[in-house]
Amino acid sequence: MIEQGFKIFYDFSDIKPYWDELYAKGGNYNLSYNWCYIWYKNFSKSKRPYIITFWQNKKLVLLAPFYLKNNRLSLIGTKPDMYDEFGILCDDVKIIDRLIDYILGQSLEMNFKHVNAESVFAKKIVNVVFL
Repeated sequence: MIEQGFKIFYDFSDIKPYWDELYAKGGNYNLSYNWCYIWYKNFSKSKRPYIITFWQNKKLVLLAPFYLKNNRLSLIGTKPDMYDEFGILCDDVKIIDRLIDYILGQSLEMNFKHVNAESVFAKKIVNVVFL
């Protein structure tokens, strides 16, 4: 894919082997490629995939499976609420800071409904946005 940096995928093609490789390192069922793809296929009405990825040394190290509707990011698997908690696939939690900066830099809104307040992601959001 790419050597380094963010890349957005607007569909599910071309990413499955990389997604599966990162998912194999650990993740909830609802972060698997198959689960996200099936959800999107069945509930995508007017939603556009906006799968944020980050690459280092030609390897996928972060994947956040969002969809975009009206300039607002929501996690694939929400609305209808078939999903229990927000999550991202990530090799190194330090990269989450870059993800938050990237999202803020794109002037996108983000749906926080399913973010666990005790998660690393939530704590980093609070530090970046509110402190």
